[in-house]
Amino acid sequence: MQERFARVGLGGVVGVLRVVHRERERVLVRFVSRGERGQHPEQRRARGFIHGGEHGDADWEVAPQMDVAVGPGMDVPSIPDFVLYPVRTDQSRPVAVFLDGYKFHADETSGHNRVARDVQQRQALVHSRQYWVWNFSWEDIQFRNDPAKIPATLTGETQAHRRNDMARQLLTGDELSLAQSVGSYTSWTLFLEFLARPNPAFWEKLSYLYALTLPGQLQPVSLEKATSALSKLCHGSHELSAFTVVQPADGLGGACTSDEVSALTLMTNSSVKDRNVSGVFFLLSFDDDRNVREPDFPRHWRGFLRLLNRLQFLPLAHVITVRGCHHGVFSGIPDAYRHFLAGGGPSRPTAPSPEPDTAGTFPSDFDLAYPGHAPFLRQVLQQKLTWPVIGFELEANGRVAATAETAWPDYQVALLGTEFTADQEAFMLAGWRVFIFGTDGLLPQDAATLVTLLTSSK
Repeated sequence: MQERFARVGLGGVVGVLRVVHRERERVLVRFVSRGERGQHPEQRRARGFIHGGEHGDADWEVAPQMDVAVGPGMDVPSIPDFVLYPVRTDQSRPVAVFLDGYKFHADETSGHNRVARDVQQRQALVHSRQYWVWNFSWEDIQFRNDPAKIPATLTGETQAHRRNDMARQLLTGDELSLAQSVGSYTSWTLFLEFLARPNPAFWEKLSYLYALTLPGQLQPVSLEKATSALSKLCHGSHELSAFTVVQPADGLGGACTSDEVSALTLMTNSSVKDRNVSGVFFLLSFDDDRNVREPDFPRHWRGFLRLLNRLQFLPLAHVITVRGCHHGVFSGIPDAYRHFLAGGGPSRPTAPSPEPDTAGTFPSDFDLAYPGHAPFLRQVLQQKLTWPVIGFELEANGRVAATAETAWPDYQVALLGTEFTADQEAFMLAGWRVFIFGTDGLLPQDAATLVTLLTSSK
């Protein structure tokens, strides 16, 4: 067994991504370097390399902390923890990898529930048709060699027997074996399989199998009348009743709700006959609003991330969240469904843009900041003060000693949450001035002091 390590920043948590090479896994990270922000992408891509190994058929270049800006086909900016680029560009899209700690991505109690924004960013990457996305919880990495310890709901696996039966009609050989055993794969082991053989035709079929079996037995439906069920989900409802059989029907449909996930599958009759993945419209909704303080919510959130990895390859798969729908984040999906009914191919829902500041536009990392800081950051923009580093890592002796949600390195000023006492102490020992914030953001007097510091000479 050979092992390599790459230290990565994880929204305030320093983690270790240990990549293990075994013949079964067939991939090896030779080395990964953090690289420098602002460096040309080609230079950063050269910093790391993944080799498919003796039994793999794909090689990948690795770049950490890549900024994906708004541009043609990309509605929402994001900063994946890693981007993996196929050496042979005809084999796959690049893969954006996100490492999510619950505390910083989904914890309502600490004020860090940004599930809707995470989904919006990752859907933008997939729907741009420029990237695939792989989502990991911290536990996926920490317990990758002991998967029984990963506290995740196995959402989508109750119908595994039906999925396996259907797989026999679509796949053969090694691909059939993988599809029939995929329920036992963790996000990590399935990721390694993808890196070794990123054949898009297989992964489309795997997503197709999940979409067709997740709601249970599909029923004959009127696809036009199913619009009401889809609109219900898109308006933030999370309760779907089973479809009643409709005759004459022009398609099949099914719906289910379980473990904070609601799913809606609709497919044309012609796609059933032709087994055409583009004839399936799939909508997945995650409830990030009602039961977020319940003890099982973290498990369901991790199960949701796991499911996203498996469904993303279906051309007409869409993912929303309840809270995001209440705030108008996921507009455009009913239009995409009407486009589907009219016989059109995949269309990209238009993401709403934030209101621009007085200078014209927000910086690309504005939406990555802690939501409670948004009013103060708008003030920074309006007064044309120095823009901070979002997710700053304080390094000592070549290692990450502490992280801050927001920081101004030139002024040695950092903003940290009340619960991160160890990080606060590390910054203060390094001579920084630290401002503490709670769930409602900065205190008014602290915001005023910060403005004074940022307008003074260094």
